Amino acid sequence: MEQDIFYKGYKIKIRQDEDCESPNDWEDENLFLVYDHRQFTVKRKGFEPQDIYENSLTYEKNYWVLPVEAYIHSGVSLSLFSGTKQCRWDSSVSGYILASKEEFKDLETAKTATEGLIKTWNQYLSGEIYGFIIEKPNTIYSISKEEFDTLCITGTFSSEAFLQVAEEDTDWEEVDSCWGYYGESEESELLDEARMVIDNLVGDV
Repeated sequence: MEQDIFYKGYKIKIRQDEDCESPNDWEDENLFLVYDHRQFTVKRKGFEPQDIYENSLTYEKNYWVLPVEAYIHSGVSLSLFSGTKQCRWDSSVSGYILASKEEFKDLETAKTATEGLIKTWNQYLSGEIYGFIIEKPNTIYSISKEEFDTLCITGTFSSEAFLQVAEEDTDWEEVDSCWGYYGESEESELLDEARMVIDNLVGDV
């Protein structure tokens, strides 16, 4: 998805966010994942997957407890456990998503929210998180010392004469940026936000 887009003379650089937060850093107590596998671990204090498995009724008083499967093969891909593993050898059910019953009043609502969280996690795990950098052009003109001396000696030094012999180049200066857009589905939102920033910079609002 990385690309450069020009808008009203500015450059919008769309780049992968290589320093994004994990969804686990958001500290949402109403909807969260816990997982315990040697190749993929997500911890939450007071919510150990093994304890949830052995004492599920204790947790089900306050949470919808939904088992999650991880397909682990050159990466990690999560899904709600449907009773059939994605792959006999490369997948495991070693975790859960817990959805607060106070926040999500019925199981279907909890499942919808859970699927949204799984999508977010999969985007994070596959690196599908992006941001934009906005740059403005600064035009640079340069001439050699020999040409400069010639203009001075001949007395023809003027802006017009200078531009006739000068080499033109463009240096791009970063003026704004924003990060943390999840997935290619967010491309329109990302570009809309970047264009709005440029509209404000040029006063076209």
